[in-house]
Amino acid sequence: MKSIKIAYLEYSDIFSGAEGSMYSLIKHLNRNDFTPIIIFRYPLPHQERYADLDCRFHYLANEKKWWMGSDRWEKPMRGSDMLKRFLFALKIAIFTKKEKIDILHINLLRPNTFWCVWLPKLFGIKVVGHSRSDTMHWIPSKNLQTILDGVICVSEFVREKVLLKNPQNTSAFTIYNPIDYNQYEGKYTKHEALASLGFSADQFLLSSVGLLSPHKGHDMAIRVFARIATDYPKHLLMIAGGGNESELSRLKTLCRELEITNKVHFTEQQISEVARVYKASDIVFSLTTRGEAFGRVPFEANACSTAVIAPAKGAAQELIVDGETGFLADPLDEEVIVRKTLEILKNPLRTKEIIQNGINRFKPLLSPEYSAQCVANFYLKILRNGIIQ
Repeated sequence: MKSIKIAYLEYSDIFSGAEGSMYSLIKHLNRNDFTPIIIFRYPLPHQERYADLDCRFHYLANEKKWWMGSDRWEKPMRGSDMLKRFLFALKIAIFTKKEKIDILHINLLRPNTFWCVWLPKLFGIKVVGHSRSDTMHWIPSKNLQTILDGVICVSEFVREKVLLKNPQNTSAFTIYNPIDYNQYEGKYTKHEALASLGFSADQFLLSSVGLLSPHKGHDMAIRVFARIATDYPKHLLMIAGGGNESELSRLKTLCRELEITNKVHFTEQQISEVARVYKASDIVFSLTTRGEAFGRVPFEANACSTAVIAPAKGAAQELIVDGETGFLADPLDEEVIVRKTLEILKNPLRTKEIIQNGINRFKPLLSPEYSAQCVANFYLKILRNGIIQ
């Protein structure tokens, strides 16, 4: 059987969770069965992160061009972004047809990718999209879902929202993002991780990890910490994240109001190797108020053998069994989170057992090999049957 050609459309400006998941997928695809190609708009610094992949890269342009609207101009002409999307889509369609691509895989599916689906479909290319967001304005419309050959959803939480826009969609399937536990296990000792972050080896540390955004729940982590700080005077809280100066100011003001400024450390930027934070911490807070479409923090921290309080919403709730394979709490219920935090701190042996249960459950379930095989099966069903049943 000839190798199946899969072209991956990557039009991001940064390398984040979605891009990391695509990297993992391509890395673990069986090269006897599949030949991957990554399509980029034009060269960008973050694309160097893909350099060690054994696959071909194709650029739609060698630099930002005059017709690229807001990509090129600070104040683009009205309608130029529509022209940009159409021309990019036309270039994608011509390339996929010329290269005899079997499937075009859109890594970040959203409503404005309509042309990137429709034009290649006119050229006879199968197109699948990865729906990675829980916000409704990012969920593909019914019209877009109808012309796609398949939609990969990163959780049932996302799939339910996809089906809200198109209940008749029988080609929307859940395949969880991969978490490579082997990358985290044994990478640092706790002392090494603390030292790398500038703390003493005997420091007790709690952390809240994520972008500085109001919905990420850093303010709740601060309030909870303020409630326990008197009883745990040797503990510090670290807010590990960056990206929003106004939110940083708001959180620092909250610390002053609660009189814990000297006990809360802000990184004020994203940590390059977040595993250091997980490993250095006694508890990680992941308290996104609306839940996450997938949410890597609870599972990456679990891979580092660290207790995580995850939101009882979104994908975490469908994967984690509270008190058995992890810890869940309503991210808006301060009393429950305080109680859960104290239970973890006061019961180290039971906490360790629950963490290990989580490792035993999620290491195989979220493994890159298993995730890639699920996607490969998805491709094969589309090519063999035309539709997913």
